[in-house]
Amino acid sequence: MGVWGPQPGQSDAALDFAAKLRSPSMSVFDWIEKGLKSDCYDERRVAADVMVKLEPVYDIDRLDDHFCLALERLRDIRDDDEWIASWNVKDHIMHTLYKQIAEVEAYFAKSRRIKETVLSRKR
Repeated sequence: MGVWGPQPGQSDAALDFAAKLRSPSMSVFDWIEKGLKSDCYDERRVAADVMVKLEPVYDIDRLDDHFCLALERLRDIRDDDEWIASWNVKDHIMHTLYKQIAEVEAYFAKSRRIKETVLSRKR
């Protein structure tokens, strides 16, 4: 397996997983869920990356569950000291991982603002 960068999708495992998106038997949302639940960190990270990019058109029935799962799974990666130590340039991987986590957390901030707006209009 080759890894050539700290960004999601910059590894052979991530690209192999991304190729499965072309499967006619799996929706993109099923693919994301499979990636988020994977034991492979590269698959988790690329699935979370695609999920964040698709958020405006995401399956509303899965949106909150998938973002919660993504946040949990990305934090698990962040807390894996052994995996972090395996990187030659730890600052780069930590920077990209924290950026990914912040992107998922931003969804919750936006979601909370939307809910507050809707609730205030009902009053």
